[in-house]
Amino acid sequence: MSGSSSAAVSYSANTNPPWFDGTDYTVWKKRMMIYLCGVDGELWVVVRKGPIPMDEEDEEEWKEEQKISSQLDSRAMHILFSALCPEERSQVAQCESA
Repeated sequence: MSGSSSAAVSYSANTNPPWFDGTDYTVWKKRMMIYLCGVDGELWVVVRKGPIPMDEEDEEEWKEEQKISSQLDSRAMHILFSALCPEERSQVAQCESA
């Protein structure tokens, strides 16, 4: 198609993650997966598999991939916690990784 323009898709930081009020978990999980992949495809990988294991006491010695994994996990946790109603958030408050 000559002369056609391509539309760029971009993520807007103003887009809120899908809200979870404790009902219809299956639908929310799918929407959250799509949301996280839209923000950064690696976020869903960290949620599914967990961050790369590392010794928290030796942060100065972390390899670059460990630092990135830790940042992705923190980002995913932030998104997930901000998507939960207070009752659901209290159920996962003790979690240390996404």
